[in-house]
Amino acid sequence: MEFQGIEHYPVLYREVIENLPPECEFVFDGTLGHGGHAKLVLQDPKVIKYFGIDQDINIIQHFTNNVLDDRLKLYHGNFSEAPELSIPELDESKLDAVILDLGTSMSQLKNPKRGFSFLKDGPIDMRMNNSSSFTVKEWLQEASIEEISQVILDYGEDKFHYRIARAIHERIDDINTTLELASVIENCLPKSHLRKQKIHGATRTFQAFRIHINNELEVLKNSLDYFLGTLKPGGRLLVISFHSLEDRIVKKKFRTWLEESNMPKHLLPEGEYKEALGKMISRKGFEPSKLEVEENPASRSARLRVFEKRK
Repeated sequence: MEFQGIEHYPVLYREVIENLPPECEFVFDGTLGHGGHAKLVLQDPKVIKYFGIDQDINIIQHFTNNVLDDRLKLYHGNFSEAPELSIPELDESKLDAVILDLGTSMSQLKNPKRGFSFLKDGPIDMRMNNSSSFTVKEWLQEASIEEISQVILDYGEDKFHYRIARAIHERIDDINTTLELASVIENCLPKSHLRKQKIHGATRTFQAFRIHINNELEVLKNSLDYFLGTLKPGGRLLVISFHSLEDRIVKKKFRTWLEESNMPKHLLPEGEYKEALGKMISRKGFEPSKLEVEENPASRSARLRVFEKRK
């Protein structure tokens, strides 16, 4: 499908459709994006309502002006704000499926004005929601070397985190665009290191800054329990992650939901036994097929994990 001139392939779309409950009437999409998954799910006539939320107002406006389907209900915001939407199907645990595609939309990545790309010049912004408080540039102007370094280490896992942080901190008043920021990062790294890398030298730092400014990992951690609670018995939570930081959070949470059932009831102290909250569909999750990677190279790092609520 097309969105603002960018062709979009919904990631792991075959696996998403195959892992939806057979009787799927109410679906919540916490990251509507280009509407790729929505378009496919809504091909099923059994779907009564498809709730789609996105923090990019441009996406909400697009689907308001170009109605995809009358069953699609649009909401502007982060999926963590779902409890505030007063949607009866969520509040009353009537959802059959929740889909969270954690990838950054291609329209944002390819729009230089949004500041996500280190390959195209633009403001150092990186906010998913343009109305949120401050940009990456504003944060960098206030942060210490230690704070910047910790963010790059925690969210970018770059071993040269302190060197990068120091270079940025020393030059921040003269860094005004994403290409300038990327250049400062690359120029401070050892040439021998860069020659061995398959990715751009600024990739991990840009990822770290994007995660930090949008509070992505905390939002994810704090939302998974809520979304499990919105599902009806037998409903499924489907989460697509694109890097190990997100996937670890999802995997750990799913395992926590299973842990209580791993020890026989008679071996636990009285009153401490609880049934598992459900089951994982494929413990290793689902990765894109060779065919999908050929269709959409950006899907190569994606992983889908699915948890089914106890019936």
